[in-house]
Amino acid sequence: SGFTAANQSETVALSSGGLLKYKDIAVGGTSPEINVPKNALSTSDSSTGKVDMKSDPALAGIDPGADSNFVGKNGFEITPKDANGNPITDITGTVTVTMPYTDADVTAAGVAEAKLQFASFDATTQTWETFPTTVDTANNLLIASISHFSSFGVIGTVSAASVGSSSGDMTAPAAPSNVKLASDGSKVTMT
Repeated sequence: SGFTAANQSETVALSSGGLLKYKDIAVGGTSPEINVPKNALSTSDSSTGKVDMKSDPALAGIDPGADSNFVGKNGFEITPKDANGNPITDITGTVTVTMPYTDADVTAAGVAEAKLQFASFDATTQTWETFPTTVDTANNLLIASISHFSSFGVIGTVSAASVGSSSGDMTAPAAPSNVKLASDGSKVTMT
């Protein structure tokens, strides 16, 4: 429908790895990063490959389940490729992804910032898989260790303030005071 997903490729030496920054896909002015350790993509191939990152707005429409919401307008598809452009499907160990988010997106999703998670959607099981995630609330960053490449997004646990109340006020009203009841035998009058 006329939408072109943001897409960026970063070059990496397959066996030596490196820190990749995706400036064209910045969130809130901060670029996502992927730190590929030595030998994570290959133990023997010294050629140069690429790691593609593409924004994926379709992920934002996939419900992460009870008590969770998707954060932001896009997910991200991350695909490493060898020198011939073929996808690399197996990695050794884990790769660290640093994904920025905005306070506005957290508020709009109605989730607790401290409970954000980096997650991938499994199209076969139709479920979200979360990864060990550190939330840096001062810099609005998620730092996650991933064991495979896929389509990823940020999800969060619904905050208590947003459950059952649009205003977030969960305070019970004060008990009434100076209330007098009177009865004439057929009705009760409260003053």
